[in-house]
Formats: sequence, C-alpha cells, structure tokens
Amino acid sequence: MIGPLSPATATRLEKAAIDNGFDHELPAPAGWLGFASTQAPLRIWLTALGDDLFVVTLSQLHVARALAEQGTPMTAAMPEGATAGRTVTDIPALHRLVRRAFQLPRGLPDELLHVFKEKTAALPITTEAERLVVQRIGQDIFRAGLIDYWEGRCAIT
Repeated sequence: MIGPLSPATATRLEKAAIDNGFDHELPAPAGWLGFASTQAPLRIWLTALGDDLFVVTLSQLHVARALAEQGTPMTAAMPEGATAGRTVTDIPALHRLVRRAFQLPRGLPDELLHVFKEKTAALPITTEAERLVVQRIGQDIFRAGLIDYWEGRCAIT
C-alpha cells in the first residue's frame, strides 16, 4: 500500500520530473505524482516507499523494457494507465531514470516511424523527386531520434 508523501519527498519527486522534461502535472491516485510531457508521448507516475526507495511507473511498456538495466522491476500496485515500473534507491539514480524515460519514446524505432508517417502524410509520393523529399524529411527525424537515444554521444566510438 502506497502511503501519503511528505511535502519534502513530493518536492524531490516533482523536481526530478520537471528537471527531466515532464512539464505537465497529471491527476494521480493518493501517494503518487503523475506527469506528462509536451515533448514526448509518455506519462509517468512517481512515488517513494520510505526514505530510500523511489518508484517510477510508465505508460509505455516498450519504454519500460528499454529501461531494464536501470533500477529494479517494481512489484507493488501501479496507478491506472501504468504498464510497468522501476525502483531506484537514491535521487541521482531517479533523475537518470526519469531523464532516460523522457528520451526513449522519441528515439525508439516505432515512435520515429509514427512521427515520420505524421510528417509525410500530406506529401504526394507519386514521383521520384517527391520521394527524395520524403526521404529527406525522414532523415532529420531519424537523426534527431538517434541523438536523443545516445544522449548526444557518438554511438560508434
């Protein structure tokens, strides 16, 4: 059972969300704080179990799977809309987890394809010249997704 959050803990959780891209607060069940982002298609819910265990639940299962190396799987009950969760034991790890959760939905392959389809839906694709334009639009989406995914670092070296 998730209990009420102290004001200090709620402030720390809110700071972790806002500092890492989740700029829209959502209604959440008691003991949880909910957030969304105007820049990424993901919702998160945060809580704390005691003073040294922080919980992040996510609305997208593929993002949770991609975060498998960070923290440990959550086994407690989750808010409605959450598909999976991770726990971490300190605030710096919480910030890293939330930051990575913010970056992943924009960089994972399915999301890039969705953005590409939205951006190119109105373009005609009947001639070679138009296909070249469509290809270039996709290149910037893919490049931006890779930069987000690799956190601005080179993926090769």
